[in-house]
Amino acid sequence: MTEEEKILYGFGETKNIVAIQQISSNEMRLYIREGKKIKHLDKRFYPFFFAHDEKLIQEYEGKYWKKRLTGDEFYKYIFAFEKWSDMIKALRLIAKKLNKPFSPKIKLEEIYIHYEPITQFLIQSGETLFKGMRYEDLKILYVKILAIIENKSEFHSKHFDQIFAISISDNEGWKTTLYQKAKSIKERDLLQQFSEIIQKKDPDFIVGYDLFYELAYLKSRFEIYGMDLLIGRDQSEPLIDVENKIKVGDKKVAPVFVSGRHVIDLLQLVSFSRTILRETENYSIQEISKYFGIDYLEEEPVEDLKIPFFADHQPQRLFKKVEAETEAIIKLSDFLLPQNFYQTQFVPMDFNNMLSSGVSSKIELMMVREYLRKRHSIPKAKIRSPVSGGYTDVFYRGLFQNVIYADVESLYPSIIIQHKIYPETDKLKVFLKLVTILTRERLRLKHLRDDTGDPYLKMYYDTMQNSYKILINSFYGYLGFPEGIFNDFNKANEVTLKGQQLLKQLINEFQKRNCIVIEVDTDGLYISPQKELSEEEEKQLVEEINKAIPGEINLSFGGRFQRMLSYKKKNYALLTYDNKLIIKGSALVSKSFENFALNFLRQCIELIITDKAELIPKIYLELRSDIQNLKLDINDLAKTEILWDSYQDYQEAVQSGRRTRNAAYELAYKYYGDKCQPGMKITYYITGNDPNPKVFENCELVEFFNPAIPDVNIPYYLRRLEEYVSRFEIFFSKEEFEALFPKEGNLTFEFKPKIINSLVKD
Repeated sequence: MTEEEKILYGFGETKNIVAIQQISSNEMRLYIREGKKIKHLDKRFYPFFFAHDEKLIQEYEGKYWKKRLTGDEFYKYIFAFEKWSDMIKALRLIAKKLNKPFSPKIKLEEIYIHYEPITQFLIQSGETLFKGMRYEDLKILYVKILAIIENKSEFHSKHFDQIFAISISDNEGWKTTLYQKAKSIKERDLLQQFSEIIQKKDPDFIVGYDLFYELAYLKSRFEIYGMDLLIGRDQSEPLIDVENKIKVGDKKVAPVFVSGRHVIDLLQLVSFSRTILRETENYSIQEISKYFGIDYLEEEPVEDLKIPFFADHQPQRLFKKVEAETEAIIKLSDFLLPQNFYQTQFVPMDFNNMLSSGVSSKIELMMVREYLRKRHSIPKAKIRSPVSGGYTDVFYRGLFQNVIYADVESLYPSIIIQHKIYPETDKLKVFLKLVTILTRERLRLKHLRDDTGDPYLKMYYDTMQNSYKILINSFYGYLGFPEGIFNDFNKANEVTLKGQQLLKQLINEFQKRNCIVIEVDTDGLYISPQKELSEEEEKQLVEEINKAIPGEINLSFGGRFQRMLSYKKKNYALLTYDNKLIIKGSALVSKSFENFALNFLRQCIELIITDKAELIPKIYLELRSDIQNLKLDINDLAKTEILWDSYQDYQEAVQSGRRTRNAAYELAYKYYGDKCQPGMKITYYITGNDPNPKVFENCELVEFFNPAIPDVNIPYYLRRLEEYVSRFEIFFSKEEFEALFPKEGNLTFEFKPKIINSLVKD
């Protein structure tokens, strides 16, 4: 291996590792794929930690190894032990000596350690999973279990609960659906067949949606029949870790571990994203498929509550349901897993930890691995100091035609490489080496992608380069990461300042060519040439400027739009040449608005951007009338909020003055008590007749709305409407704005409002 390969991929030379299992306190089992077969290799490892002072461990009487590392960074020593339990004993002793409690969750400033054994082994050995493999080389089984469950909180109702069907597919086109057949195949048969298929197919990944819950339920059914669920590579049962439950979707479940295999619950993966939760109604696989643009193939979805009925009367509907969900799982996997797979080839982490870890942690582990290889001391995190944000500005507000988006590709990584910026405490310059190597490799993969005519290779190279891109673009963020031991806030500010200077150069170049620069940020610029250009001429303009600017950044043609309605920084609407409306930012339209406001504001924006603003008064007056006469559905007036914190944290924040009382939390606790938890969605409306009520005291859940005795606060919603339309005031003269949104009465004249384009900042 070359030095660069050792830095990027780790210095271990074992290829095709598909899983690692800790088999004792000082041994790891490596499962290695050789074609269609799996062999295993057992390796010793020595649990270790870095320490500031060698005297910390003087009183420890067990066996250990000590080494003084080169350099004078804070953690100068490394201590290694024969067994994991020995290391824990030493750490307890150190904590006691420092007069601090010991827990893996409590950080000791004098110690640097990762408490995950597989991560330690990978850092120490230089090995990584999947090295030398493509994602398609994995053996993957996709599983969906359909159960008839009377009470989801209980796993052991033998007489009433049962598994009705199990759909299984692999990534080579094979699939089957196991299901109960009267007088021939019973639940016990399904369980036995499932276990046999796992052992026969021998998958590296077992993938599902809500799979942790389903496998725990499956194991409980095996226990009822006195059977063992032997699906591990060592013929072991899965470990259901009930002591360390995690949040998956809107509930807490025990994670599931299978020896020698990766159990991947896609529901856990999508649960990490607040964006997905905000933009979907719930965590159902139908909703999540829709979010990712995946066609869900079940023509008439069957609700969970109706599964027992269909099992008795129309079982074919359930077969279609479970097969449709399996197909959705396959497509979701293709969206979510390949990039993480390729990142795992150079980050010293187990695959499941990769899925749940932040990018800054991955960067740090790669750096620590190299420092350990060089036997060099490592620093501690610097004290937090302010970091100026990325440059973003809006110069013009209003409506613009023939808009070009010029994409600034990887601005900050380019600056880091060009100016050789790295943390002051990174004496080996591993930070800079990693950015440089990753960037060069990504460019090579992009060229290979663009040059090949093979669709399979094109997809492979594109997935690879995207996995590199995610890491590359996170190195700047690591400089300002408070917990990062190699952080450097001064260097983060240096990168930001140079980025601002380069973007201002870009602005100047466009202005010299008679273009209006509407908005700019670190990702790119929206510009409007003063004369109409063809698409080819627009591309030539961007390329001309790309050649005129310094070599450390690359400017590319990112798109073209008929029109752009510019409002505030990062808040605008775009109209594509095929008349698709795109709205960005939450200042103009936010997902948190009531449905009536969302629909109305989108209509107004579309009419303004398509030059049909004269139609606004009619829809505005109709909406006012519908609110006044309660013709709107209660769900259009209601607002949905997500509980991000526990009720206890919310109460403490209110009592300390850090936040005000909130309707969603008050209602959640009123009706759900201790059962309310982070991730819950609360949908409520405002009651009473005060246009300016204390919302948390005048609210109700939509399910308790009674249309026969409506208690909707009409004055409040009329005031909200006025607040929403005020967003458009800046685009029109006072007279035209008042004509567009008249308070009362009908329109008596027609007019063509003119949008005012204004310079926000010179």
